[in-house]
Amino acid sequence: MVLRYLSDDRIQERHVGFSGIPDAWEEELQDGMVSLPSHTCRYGTVEVDETYVGGKQRGYPAVRRPGFGDSNKEIVIGIRQRGGDLRFFHAEDAKTGTLAKYIQENISEDVDVIITDEYRGYPKAVGNAKHATVNHRRKEYVRLGTDIHTNSIESAFSLLKRGIVGTWHRMSAKHLQAYLDEMCFRFDNRKNPYLFRDTLLKMLEAEHIQYQKLIARGQLFCLPSINTRCGNFGCRKDGYLRI
Repeated sequence: MVLRYLSDDRIQERHVGFSGIPDAWEEELQDGMVSLPSHTCRYGTVEVDETYVGGKQRGYPAVRRPGFGDSNKEIVIGIRQRGGDLRFFHAEDAKTGTLAKYIQENISEDVDVIITDEYRGYPKAVGNAKHATVNHRRKEYVRLGTDIHTNSIESAFSLLKRGIVGTWHRMSAKHLQAYLDEMCFRFDNRKNPYLFRDTLLKMLEAEHIQYQKLIARGQLFCLPSINTRCGNFGCRKDGYLRI
């Protein structure tokens, strides 16, 4: 709420004399707003999936695999406990070792079941925990007669991409994790009646980020709205957001 209020162009112009919060300044607000505690899923059903954000891929080869070579996509790994919390992670790749790292750090082997899609990296990454899959390539989205599906984590990805298209529009890879943390904070507190108060308290207690760290150059990519040509000069991901 506070972040959206401060992001209003008219409010900014009234207080600081110009409009448009730079990406790095918005991360300062996000850092104060969302200090996510470390969380391990210890029971119940947990869904794990990965998604890719970035501009439309162009050139040869026509389809480049994100996380496996030359690709202009950024990888986001999502973990959602049914009836519990959500966590997003900006990952370097989607290889088995990377998936295993996030799964082992955030999910106990004592959970009832970990549900993923058919991607071949998951069986080894899950380890000794009980594992169930749905095969999206065969148009299987819910296992017949069961509650085995990844629709919960995919709905969270949908909210993330709606936020990118409708609110943030573009961002840098350097600050992507801050945007992911904000989305998780908002999702986990969606039923909190004291959200505004708790957000203010977190912003007051948070440590400030040094200005030089905020503005240090990071890898820039644009996530423009659908059917809107990227207008950022020199952006390496000129094109459209594919979701």
